[in-house]
This record gives sequence, structure tokens and C-alpha cells, in this order.
Amino acid sequence: MADKVSKPVQVRISSDGMEAFIKLERPPEGEKLEVKDVMEELERNGINTGINEETVRDMVRTEMFHIERRVAVGVPPQDGVDGYYIYNYERELNAKPIILDDGSVDYWNCNSIAIVEKDDVIAEYVPAEPGENGVNVRGLPVPCKRGKELLPLKGRGFSRSEDGRKYTADITGKIEESGGRIIISNVYEIRGDVDLSVGCIDFSGDVLIHGAVRDGISIKATGSITVDGIVEGAYLECGGDIILKSGLLGNSKAEIYTRGNLIAKFIEFARVEAEGTIQAETFMESEVVCNSSIILDGTRSKIIGGFTSAVESIEANIIGNAVGVQTLIKVGVDQELKVHMDEIRKRIMDTEANLRRVEQGIAIIEKQEQTQLATFDDLKTKKMQLLRVKIRDTSDLSADKVELEHLEFLEKKSKNARIVVKDTIFAGTRIMIGDYVSEIKNNDVRITYMPNDEDACIRAFRS
Repeated sequence: MADKVSKPVQVRISSDGMEAFIKLERPPEGEKLEVKDVMEELERNGINTGINEETVRDMVRTEMFHIERRVAVGVPPQDGVDGYYIYNYERELNAKPIILDDGSVDYWNCNSIAIVEKDDVIAEYVPAEPGENGVNVRGLPVPCKRGKELLPLKGRGFSRSEDGRKYTADITGKIEESGGRIIISNVYEIRGDVDLSVGCIDFSGDVLIHGAVRDGISIKATGSITVDGIVEGAYLECGGDIILKSGLLGNSKAEIYTRGNLIAKFIEFARVEAEGTIQAETFMESEVVCNSSIILDGTRSKIIGGFTSAVESIEANIIGNAVGVQTLIKVGVDQELKVHMDEIRKRIMDTEANLRRVEQGIAIIEKQEQTQLATFDDLKTKKMQLLRVKIRDTSDLSADKVELEHLEFLEKKSKNARIVVKDTIFAGTRIMIGDYVSEIKNNDVRITYMPNDEDACIRAFRS
């Protein structure tokens, strides 16, 4: 019968070649559509993969005419999976204190360094899965997306296994990521107090102390300093951040200097200076100098007594107290700094002019050396004198330019200097913004102070 009549089977293939559909038309009267007729039509259309013969038979048996149904499905490709690393150390450190529900501040969660032990597996590599090609309904391959392998980890302080799967720490120390590299460096870790029996510390790297720092101790580090216990009348200096989880009780003897940020639960009876930001809950009778912003966190935050200065801003709930203890608050930069900047600019101009004269003198001597207009020894002596002046002036010029750049940066940061009082500022507190000075005559609440250059005074407005 199939040879006598063209059987009415319409075939459609999806645009991606992954599905085939048929629609049966009613055959002429007296003719009957057979399954083999449908299969032959599929074959003529090149469909040879993923055919559901049961669906074809069901459509023919039930005479399902004028309804399109899917009768073939290809095998979809299984995309590969890119290789990836599993890191076994803390990669996102929390260097900010957490304000608790009762308004107090939790400094124990602050952490600026992650520590690994020697032979710890710091990372594991999971290789890429290649994937598997699919096949469309015509039996043609459908390529999969191949998984990509990652490059080996780069850095120092760790080793890679022969199969490239595991990375192991070579030393106990601080682990950090910088510029796409993993660096494990030495950490001086003390599991207890630092007192005179331990001695002073001067370390190239990070210092981690799990106890207190007692009176008379000096700690210097090129990296960060983290102290779990109380810091007493000690000297701390570092190139990174300082985190004092239990605070600083300085006994009027403590001094701290950091080129980074400072985080401390409280600072009492101490002198503190930081290039970065300072965060704490309480300042008490201390001298605190900051080249960025000072933020006192929590509903209990306060500054009582002493001198507190920041280039950008100072924020606290309470400043001063009811008995009028002398409290001085300063933000911005004053005229003295601007005068100093002008002095440095003039010094730079003078040094550059002198260097030009020295260069000219050296050039003249070198020309005389060629023409022998003077004795060789005389020329050599004069040239050496000028070269010494050139070296000295070049060094001085470089130092002055670095200092000027730093001061100009501070001046720029001070443009929006402000003091923010979230609760109460008490009478008797003295505030300074740049060159403007004001003494608070009456208690005030929720107020912000900023400079008013037009009227050469300090402007106050409600927060």
C-alpha cells in the first residue's frame, strides 16, 4: 500500500536539531496508514536517533490526525565543569567591631590576620570535568562546552603536591592574598602575656599576642599587631593595623603609633596616633591623633577629657561629661599646616634651582677636563664637591616632595571636616575645626559641627 499512495505524514525538526515532530493527515478513503510508513518518512528526513516508536504506534493506532506530537529527541550534550579550588582558610576577614543588640560593641570578632599551621592543607584543586558531546535527531554530534582547567596557585610559603591537587603550608604564619598570589609569612605569636620576662619585641612581620601587654614593654612590627588582652603602659608601633580586643589602659605611660588603622575596645590615659581610621567605644583622658576619621561605635560611645584630633571627622554619642572635665575636640587642618606647606614649596623651588646650578657647574668642569684648561687634580676636587652637593640636594628634594604630597593629601581630606554628636555634647567642651574655635556653653543633643568659611566661624545643625 505504501508503494501506491504517498502517505500524508508531515515532519518538522526543531531549529537546534534536537527534536522531531510529526503530524498525521487523514489518508484517502480506502487507504490505511501504517507505522512503517511513518518510520520510512522519518528516515527520508534523516531522523534516525531518539525515535519513540511507541508514540508513533499510538498515533497510528488511535488515528490521531491533525495533531502534532514529538516523536524523537536527541541526546543533549553534558557540559563540562570548570576546575575550581577549595580554600581551607579564612579568606574574608572581619576587621570591624560588631554592635550588639544592647548597644555595646563586640571587639573579639575583629581580626586582621588569618593564621595557618605548618603542613596545613591550605587549598585543594578539583580538576575540570571534560563533558560529553550530544547527538541530534539526525545522529549528528552536538558539541558540549568543555570544562576549563585553572592555572596553579602562585605565591610563596607553600608547596604543591605532585598531582597538583593539594597545596600545603611550609611554615606556620599569616596567610593573605595579594595581587592574585597567596603569601604565607612569618607571624610572631605569643600564647600568653608579654611582660619583662618575655622582653621587648622588634619583628619583621605580624605580631599576635593571646594575653596582655604589661607596663614597660615595647613592641614594634612591620606588619600588624593584635592583642587579645589588656595593653598597659607599653609602646606599640607598626606598619599595619593594630587591634586591641580588650582595650588600652595606659596609666599615662602608653604610646601607640600605627601607619594603618587602629581598633580598640577603649583607650584610657594614653597617647595614640594613627595614619588610618580609629574605631573604639571610649576615649578617656587620652591624646588621640588621627590622619583620617575617628568613629566611636555603640550607644555607649563617649569621649571624656583629653585631646582628640582627626583630619576628616569625629563621631561619638557623648562628648564631655556633666562635671565639665576639660575635653578638646579638633577636626581638619589649621593655618600652621598650610604655612608649613608653603615653606616646603619654597624649599623645593630653592633646592631645584641650586641643583640646576650644580648641574651647570659639573658640565663646565667636564668640558674643562676635555680641553685641559685646568689641572686634573683641581678639576677632580671641584667635581667631587659638586657631586656631593648634588647627592645631598637630590635626597632632600625627594624627602620634601614626599612630605608635601602627604600634607596636600591631608588638606584635601579635610575639606568636609565635621564633628558628629549622636547624643549629647556637654558644656565646657572645646571644639576646633581648622582655625575656628568654639567653647560649648550649654549642653546640646544630636548635633553636627562644620566650618562656616564665609563667616569665619563654626556652624552647627541638627543631625
